[in-house]
Amino acid sequence: MKKVLLFLLAVALYGCGDEEQIANTRNEAEPIELNGEQMEINSSLQSFSWEFFSQVYRGKGDGNNIIVSPISLEMNLGMLLIGLTGNSKQELLKVMHLQGHDTNDIDLFFKRMMEGIQRTDKQTTFNSANSFWFDEKYRVAKDFSSVIKNNYGAEVGSVDFADIKAKDTINKWCAQQTNQRILQIVNDTNPDMLFYLINAIYFDSTWEKPFEKGDYEIFTYENGTQDKIRMMEKKGNWLFSERDSYMICSMPYTNGSFSMLLILPKVGYDVKDVMANLEVEDLLLSRMYNTDVHVWMPEFQCVYPINDIYAKLMDMNPNFVLNANEMDMFDEAIKGDVYIAQKNYIKVDERGTEAATVTYTGMEATAPPAFERKYVEMHFDHPFLYSIIETSTNCPLFIGYHGN
Repeated sequence: MKKVLLFLLAVALYGCGDEEQIANTRNEAEPIELNGEQMEINSSLQSFSWEFFSQVYRGKGDGNNIIVSPISLEMNLGMLLIGLTGNSKQELLKVMHLQGHDTNDIDLFFKRMMEGIQRTDKQTTFNSANSFWFDEKYRVAKDFSSVIKNNYGAEVGSVDFADIKAKDTINKWCAQQTNQRILQIVNDTNPDMLFYLINAIYFDSTWEKPFEKGDYEIFTYENGTQDKIRMMEKKGNWLFSERDSYMICSMPYTNGSFSMLLILPKVGYDVKDVMANLEVEDLLLSRMYNTDVHVWMPEFQCVYPINDIYAKLMDMNPNFVLNANEMDMFDEAIKGDVYIAQKNYIKVDERGTEAATVTYTGMEATAPPAFERKYVEMHFDHPFLYSIIETSTNCPLFIGYHGN
C-alpha cells in the first residue's frame, strides 16, 4: 500500500512538473497593467509621439525614408526632466503633453513600461539601456544621479572628454546596447563637452506568421518613378480599420505582444493626406475589428539620423528653451549649448523585424467605419507609414515612412 501511494505521488509530481514546463513554453502574452495616472501619461505620450513624427516627416529631405523611436526620445527627455527646474521644466512638460503630471509619476511610468515590455514576450528581444556620461571636472548632483539609477537603471560615470578614450568608451557602450547596429554617436574628441545623457533600444522579433515570397509588382516611389520589385506576401485574419484616405492593418509578432501597424494610403491619396487627417485614436487596437486581409509589401531597410530634435521640440512649443541656469544635474553652475539627437535603424523582411535606436542629449560648454469588410487586399506598392507598438498599451516604439 505504501509503495502504491509513493508511486501515485511520484506520478502527480511528475505531472505537475510537465504542466509547469508546458506553461513556460507557451510564451503567453503578459499585458502591461497601468494605473489611472499612468494610463493618462501613456495617452498623452502617444499624441506627442505622432506630433514628433509629423515634425520629422515635414522636415525630411526629398528621397528620404524615415524611422524614429518615440519611446527612446521620451525616456531620454524623462531623464532630462529630472535635472531641470523652472520654466525649462514646465515648457518641456508642455511639449510632451505632460503638463500637470509630477516627474516622479512620469519616472514610474517609464519604469513600469520597460519592466513590462521586457517580460511580455520571451521570443522577442527587447533591450533598453540608459547612461549618463559627464566630464570628470564636475560633480554630478546626488539627487539626479540616484533617480536616473533607480528609476531608469542608468549607468552613471565620469570621463575626460579631452581624452580620445572617452569617445571610444561611449561609442562602444552604444554599439553593445544595440547589437552593433548603432556604432557611433560621438565623432570627435571634444574637451568642451559637459555630458551625454543617452537611451539605447534594441528590438528583434519574428512575425506570428512569416511572409512568403510573392510576385514582382510595380512600386511607385515618392517622386513618381516606378520600379519592378519582389514583394513578400501573406494572408491572415488580423485587426483592421479604415478611413476615407487610408487603411490600417495590425501585423502581429510571435505571441501578439508586439505588432506593426501598417498604414496604407488609398487610391487617390498620398502619405501627406494621411498625415493631415490621421487621428491618434484611429491607431488604437480597440477601434479595429478582425477581418481577412491579404498583404503584399516590400522588404526594406532604413538608417536615419535626426540631428535637430531640439529645434523640432521648439517648433512644437516656441516657449520651450533649455536654460543652463535651470539645469540641476551638477553641484556646480554650468553653461553651454544643448542639442538632442537620435540615430535609428530598421530592417523588415520575411522573417520579422530588427530595429535599434540611440537618443542622446549633449551639452557643450559655451470615429469608427460605417461597415466592416469581410475581406481586404492591401498592396503596399506606393509610399506608406508603419509603427511598431506594444499591443496592451498601444505604446509606439518606432514610427516610420517608406517611399523611396
